[in-house]
Amino acid sequence: MMLGRLARWLRLLGFDTVTGILEDDEILRVATREDRILLTRDRELFDSACRIGNRSYYIQSPHIDAQMLGLFNELGMHNLELDPDKSRCARCNGTTEKVDAEQIRGEVPPRVQEYHQDFWTCTKCGKIYWMGRHWENIEKEINDLNQKLCKESDNDGAQ
Repeated sequence: MMLGRLARWLRLLGFDTVTGILEDDEILRVATREDRILLTRDRELFDSACRIGNRSYYIQSPHIDAQMLGLFNELGMHNLELDPDKSRCARCNGTTEKVDAEQIRGEVPPRVQEYHQDFWTCTKCGKIYWMGRHWENIEKEINDLNQKLCKESDNDGAQ
């Protein structure tokens, strides 16, 4: 019950997100040692984390929209900011840094370089990012999520 899609969204939003650890004991050790919030769909792992005092959140829904809505409500975050300068690499969680278009010439399709001036590269795996059409879709998703978070926040205050 991996949460890879949720991890990618969290990274785009700038959250340092570790995935890929398979053994529950190691997950708990890393979460404790690095003071991380443990996100899981595994009820037994969640219960173990709670027993030892780890901050943890049980993800109930298999649907990404509900996962993000529930998580950010739980964390009290009601206005998410999508900033490419703060995003992390969606693939490996590395930090990204803005690079001059000349630095990556020949590494992206010529048409991309023709239409875009802003590029970011992962300092860990080297993946190159730019704000193409996919970025518009990501922004729309985050704006929709922010509206839902605001609505739920307003509903909580009205009760």
